[in-house]
Amino acid sequence: MQLVLYSFYQVNKMNITQRLTLAFVLLSASLVATGLAAIQLLSGFQDRFERVQVNVIPSIQILGELIDRSNGLLLMLYKYQSQTDNTQMPAVENEINQRIKVIKSLAENYLNHDISSDEDKQLSESGLNTLKQIETRLPGFIKASRAHEDEVTRNLLERPNEIGGFISQLKADYRQQLALNVSIGKQLRSENKMIHHQALWGLTGGITVILILPGILTTVTLLRIRGSLKRIGDIMNHAGQTLDLSMTADGSRRDEVGGMARSFNQLLNSVGNALSSVSTASHSLSSASSQIAAGNE
Repeated sequence: MQLVLYSFYQVNKMNITQRLTLAFVLLSASLVATGLAAIQLLSGFQDRFERVQVNVIPSIQILGELIDRSNGLLLMLYKYQSQTDNTQMPAVENEINQRIKVIKSLAENYLNHDISSDEDKQLSESGLNTLKQIETRLPGFIKASRAHEDEVTRNLLERPNEIGGFISQLKADYRQQLALNVSIGKQLRSENKMIHHQALWGLTGGITVILILPGILTTVTLLRIRGSLKRIGDIMNHAGQTLDLSMTADGSRRDEVGGMARSFNQLLNSVGNALSSVSTASHSLSSASSQIAAGNE
């Protein structure tokens, strides 16, 4: 409160030019501050938008492909396990190995370029470790399948700690990563929406303040100028109609209007002194004329 009163006191000490300059400076500074704030907000929007475009969406696409290829790998193992023609087995084995290589390549590329968070990184590393467990158990599964040990291969595909269980775990990890990236995308959208509302109200309030403060300062200055000039005009009219030079304008102000009022008062004083001198001289002349006339008689 004291700061406000002190600021108001300092403004009252300013002349008209200084007040109008202050209003212009306040308006310019407010516009610059609002522009910088808008640029910063737009930069934040752009950063989050780019993260969604460059990171989250590609991550979701890659994880969806990893899930599909993991499903295809499990189906290929079932196809290999049910194969009765040994001559067809090498082609299926090559297909299985190729699928594992593609999954591994996609997972490593994802880990190196498309990680969205620390949790996402941990899940990616866990998926690669699970893929190593699948590669480790693949030879045993192939050997049992070539021997047509159906009971053994069925157990290898269905038990949690065997090749089929690790493929199911791999799919579960990728689904968890997919859900995580979808959640990150929704979170970024929610942040953008919240910041948009805050920015909208903030900029609205800022623009309102920008218009009000310089407007109040300029309006007060103009009203005071108008009032002072009207009072000086009234005094001039009164003096012109009644020749009463005893009235004076308020010269206490320290601005241009106050200077004009003091000059006007000085003018009235000079005119008054001149009229007084003329009146005195006229009276002296009248007395001298009377004395001369009396002497002639």
